[in-house]
Amino acid sequence: MKKTLTEELDRMIDEATVDAYDEYEQFMGVLYHIEANLSFPFKAKALGDTVEVIGVDDEKSGMGRGIIARVLLFLVFDQPNIY
Repeated sequence: MKKTLTEELDRMIDEATVDAYDEYEQFMGVLYHIEANLSFPFKAKALGDTVEVIGVDDEKSGMGRGIIARVLLFLVFDQPNIY
């Protein structure tokens, strides 16, 4: 039987946090699990713009801020003459 998205996410969180002693270790477990299991780079939308997610910024990520992605923003100028 195919798992639902929620079931799959719960399984991944359990796997990432199984040995964690506190909330900080749980957070870091999820952060490192994302780094190890996502295929970077990939395209995504952020605030209406297309970006390329190239990784996770483990120095800027934190329990207060959440997980911060490192992205490349592609600017497209579709009007040749802008005054």
